[in-house]
Amino acid sequence: MKVIRFLIKGSLKQVLIAGIVSLAAAAFYILAIRSFSDVLEYVKGDTPYAFFLLAGLVLSSALLAILASHYITNHFEFKISGQRVTLSELVLKSTFDKIEKSRDKIVPTLFNDIITLATFAKGLPDFIVSFFTVIAIWGYMFFISWQFTLIFISVFFVSISMTLASQSYLFKEEKRAIAQRNILHRRLNGLVDGLKELTLDINHKEVYAGKLIGESSDGFAKHTVNRNKVLIAVGKVSESFILISLGLIFLIATYYFETGKDFFIEFFTLITFTLPSLIRIGLFFSTLKKAEVALGQIEGMDVVLKDFEEKVASSTENHFPNTQVSDKPVISLRDVHYHYLTENDKAFTVGPFNLEIFKNEILLINGGNGSGKTTLIKLLTGLYIPSKGQITFADRVVDSQLLPEYRNIYSAVFADSFVFQDLGYINHSKVDELREKYLDLLEIRDKVDVENGIKLSTTNLSFGQKSRLNLFRSLLEDKEFYVFDEWAANQDPYFKNKFYTEIIPGLKKDGKTVIIISHDDQFYHVADRRITVSQGQVTQH
Repeated sequence: MKVIRFLIKGSLKQVLIAGIVSLAAAAFYILAIRSFSDVLEYVKGDTPYAFFLLAGLVLSSALLAILASHYITNHFEFKISGQRVTLSELVLKSTFDKIEKSRDKIVPTLFNDIITLATFAKGLPDFIVSFFTVIAIWGYMFFISWQFTLIFISVFFVSISMTLASQSYLFKEEKRAIAQRNILHRRLNGLVDGLKELTLDINHKEVYAGKLIGESSDGFAKHTVNRNKVLIAVGKVSESFILISLGLIFLIATYYFETGKDFFIEFFTLITFTLPSLIRIGLFFSTLKKAEVALGQIEGMDVVLKDFEEKVASSTENHFPNTQVSDKPVISLRDVHYHYLTENDKAFTVGPFNLEIFKNEILLINGGNGSGKTTLIKLLTGLYIPSKGQITFADRVVDSQLLPEYRNIYSAVFADSFVFQDLGYINHSKVDELREKYLDLLEIRDKVDVENGIKLSTTNLSFGQKSRLNLFRSLLEDKEFYVFDEWAANQDPYFKNKFYTEIIPGLKKDGKTVIIISHDDQFYHVADRRITVSQGQVTQH
């Protein structure tokens, strides 16, 4: 019942309102059932008042039930939406390196488990309406015959007990299915991200699809089938038990109780009208464990993300006003180290990084693969927090209080940067001017437009064009410091030349500081300074 407590928490008022409306709907339902006898006594030629009354009562009951269901559904839908937003906010508050390593677990939870919980929550309003409908009808049945009502209620609870008895098995199968689903999600990501490499190798392609994806997909299917098999079996057994028990009750009552035919008609009519609501209640309990496993995943991720949360202080004060050009460095890295932790809990360290960056310079960084260039950039921009050493900006140590504001001085385009379509976050007076300038400079005016000033019309372009879109977004941000991680590596010679000889000098002319990771030695002359990263350390040139 943990998942029900989660959904009901903070929602008691809404549940009670829905319950009261459902009771009213059930009352009209009971009156409609009672009016059936009047309809049956209709005589040809009379005005069918009883039918009109029946129709009015049935429609009123249905309308109230719809209102109750809509009211509580609306509440739970937005509650689940709030949970999704809360988890997303926790991701954004977490340390970058922790999220970077946990991506394969976070995305399935944010998508699949939230949807599972939302699907379960959609059934809760129906359960609430059905529950109060059953309570109202049982109350009336109790008034007619408390003995028969107690017998019928006992039959129903035995049926529900069969469903609850299967919950332990369902819980285990659902956990196994989710474990396989997470593996499958990771491998499907690999299918898309590594499509070039897989396409080029027949053996790798066959093994990846047939063995790796097939193995996890079959595992997910197996545990899902096991779960559904038990659900169907329990549902059919419970249904059969109720129907057989009702027949047995009727036979026993015929032999041992002196009751009239009219009593049985009314009593069993009430039972008949109760059965759909009882079936919905049974279905609700059958999906309970699936929702509880999803909630466990969400709560587990919530705990993990809170543990990942950066302990940074919020401040509205501007600690980093625009800096001026001088012979003193504006940014300094002093004996900065970063510790990596592998999956086997083995640590290795890069550093020490000692580096000075001056205002309005073009700094070029080169080095071999795995030398530590990207780690250096992530430390420099505040994405990674140094394990040892310190970063200073304008002679101020960048501590936890200053870190968010320090990060905000940068605009960066990484080699694997995501192409965001949204531009609504950019808010300054120069957007219109810069937009026209850079659409022409990057020669993408015929490829993309800015809709309503806040959204790119498309991101469905070639890889090189997507890189230009990312550069376009970065330039529109109009930040003081720019970082480009091998941006020109995937550009044709024309745009590569344009990047180094027009765009970069143009940024310097506008007073920007530009830091470039590059292996294009024919353009090294564009830089004011060049450093080489080797084995996690910096060499000045």
